[in-house]
Amino acid sequence: MSGDDVPTFVYWAPDWTDRALAFDASVVLTRESGSFTQTATGTERIARVPAGRRTSLLVRGAGTQAPRARIVVLSEAESLDAVVAPLNGRDRLIIARKAQLSGLAPTARFTARAGSVITADILPAGGLAPRAGWERAQGSAPFARYTFRLGAAPTAPKVTAAGTGRWRITSDPADLAA
Repeated sequence: MSGDDVPTFVYWAPDWTDRALAFDASVVLTRESGSFTQTATGTERIARVPAGRRTSLLVRGAGTQAPRARIVVLSEAESLDAVVAPLNGRDRLIIARKAQLSGLAPTARFTARAGSVITADILPAGGLAPRAGWERAQGSAPFARYTFRLGAAPTAPKVTAAGTGRWRITSDPADLAA
């Protein structure tokens, strides 16, 4: 997956496992989001990322400014809510919270309970053109975060017996409009 012209690799591991990534000792690792520790021994550089949290690292060659790659490590829970899907003309990593992501062709579609707020973290963040109702929210780089508030569910109609084989259904006319 390419993220704003930086090749991006996305991983996850169960929260109970050791999350260690090995690189050549000559590379330079920088934190883009989350946290990590690193040690260099001999020909290897080992980066350890904490379980249960998203971490994004940039990988550079020694003496270079431009990143060669981005490594994103998702928490176990996030991995279950993540998908790569076409959105605004390119494949993007989408992590949806409090919603299910479905109908990936031709666009991403979210479903959730009425009255809830859907949150979506999207990578790469550039070139997004969300539809009406989606609002930009504070998120963690390199992801863009958007939220969408679903309207409340209409009140269920009231059904009462009105005699033999007859029923009266009463509802608020405002719930039937639309």
